[in-house]
Amino acid sequence: MPGSGFTCPDRGALAPAECRYWWWLENMSSQYRNTLGFCVDPTKYRYDSNRDMTPDTVWPSCTTLSPTAHNFDATLSDAAAWGCVAQP
Repeated sequence: MPGSGFTCPDRGALAPAECRYWWWLENMSSQYRNTLGFCVDPTKYRYDSNRDMTPDTVWPSCTTLSPTAHNFDATLSDAAAWGCVAQP
């Protein structure tokens, strides 16, 4: 929540930085998976969208990702696949 001291702008990150859940970085569950986050500017990073081993597409913003669609992963929603929502 803005003004809580825990958002990216509150922590000094400039737009378009946004928060991703900590679990997205981990391969295992921890007590912090859904309580910690990190700020990242998705426009600064690319991923391999066509699986040719070349990062060719800018990371999507959490604001554009669906909580129900499955374009990136068969089991996780798009928002979950990019760490934008709490670990299911």
